[in-house]
Amino acid sequence: MIYLWAYTMVIGGVAALAGAERLHSWSAALGRQLTGWKIITLPVLVLFVARYALVESFPETHALVNDWYNHAHYFFLFVMGVMLALQKGFWTNVDRLRWTSLGLWLFSWVVVVVLNAMPEPVANLPVIAQLKPLLRMIVCVGQWAPIMAICGFGHRHLAFDSAKRRYLTEAVFPVYIVHQTLIVSMAHWLKPVKLAPGIEGVVLVVLTFTISFGVFETVRRIAVLRPLFGLGRATSQTSAYASRDQAAAVSPAR
Repeated sequence: MIYLWAYTMVIGGVAALAGAERLHSWSAALGRQLTGWKIITLPVLVLFVARYALVESFPETHALVNDWYNHAHYFFLFVMGVMLALQKGFWTNVDRLRWTSLGLWLFSWVVVVVLNAMPEPVANLPVIAQLKPLLRMIVCVGQWAPIMAICGFGHRHLAFDSAKRRYLTEAVFPVYIVHQTLIVSMAHWLKPVKLAPGIEGVVLVVLTFTISFGVFETVRRIAVLRPLFGLGRATSQTSAYASRDQAAAVSPAR
């Protein structure tokens, strides 16, 4: 969470110094560059260079300070989201590549699963070491392709307004904030129970989903808590949406 806060502060500072007009021009330029095959290959190349140059010298610490490999990946993906969010042409192109992105995602996932399942003697074979650059590239495909696949299918099938979409849009950040803490805490608490891995996974998913949305339902109703969970001040428009959605839910179908 502290990473997201730090990146937001950096981007906010850059936006304040550059001004809205210049920021919009940078965004448009990036959107014009990322077309066709470059939508997938260029970001993957950036991720690959970061992995190849930094992963061995700066192993993951998740401690914000001196975590340069993670910063190179996380901040890059954060900036891409900020800069491309409003580029409609880019998302139309992502829509067109959704099946390609899905295929690359599944391929990279299979490769990663196989690598993690290898016995140590096999993983240490010289041929695996020789393939390390290619395998790192595939891992980077597995970082970017799923984002493009999810966004592509979302653009194709979910590009419309509705009560459910407005609700889930508001829920995204609060649920994001609390879900990891819930998963780690509940996994620790469940250790003495010694559930089977499959059952424990289902229990964690259900409890995390339920409690996360329970927290959101509480936070969204308490004005002083809203900004602490990334929610803006409740406006008259928000209230109007809520009233309209509630009315639509209780009125008879026509």
